[in-house]
Amino acid sequence: SLRCSRESAGAINIDSPEIDIDINPSEQVDVVVRPRSSPARILISELMILYNSILAGFCHKNGIPTAYRSQRPPTESSHIGMDINLTPPKNQAAATLWRFNTLRHFQAATLSTRPAPHSGLGVSAYTQVTSPLRRYPDLVMQRQINHFLKSGQPFHTEKQIESLVCQAEIELKELNQIEESRNRYWFLKHLSQSLVSRLK
Repeated sequence: SLRCSRESAGAINIDSPEIDIDINPSEQVDVVVRPRSSPARILISELMILYNSILAGFCHKNGIPTAYRSQRPPTESSHIGMDINLTPPKNQAAATLWRFNTLRHFQAATLSTRPAPHSGLGVSAYTQVTSPLRRYPDLVMQRQINHFLKSGQPFHTEKQIESLVCQAEIELKELNQIEESRNRYWFLKHLSQSLVSRLK
């Protein structure tokens, strides 16, 4: 399978659960934890990774200025006391701890106009093109590739892509921090409300 091929190339797949937060009319915070390891989600994820990695190779081969996403492998110190290549435990509590410990030792992914391996995904080059509604760089890369296919020339110059990469790197980090802070706030609010209701 696609996932097995990536894992043989060094990919580490961590299916962290997704948290859905809803505030009902009575201002009660409801939290639902949904697994991301369903067959349908895995299929979509694998096809997106395959598509993005193929396009990264296509852009590199044809000299198309591209916003590549890469990730260095974990440092040697990350292997102390654990093997991050192990299959996560079946016990839910142990699996949660395994995900937490493994994610702590991942290197941060970076954007660049130079292709480099993405160790977490197990691919030699990677760009992001599949989510233009969520990420502006994806829309830019769709325009870049479409224009090249039609005219044989890229739409954006390398200097323009470099500018985009620098700006996107800053904004994506800020958005991730906002999302994490929001989820943490509402989850703590949910725990607080649950504790109060139990004490009544």
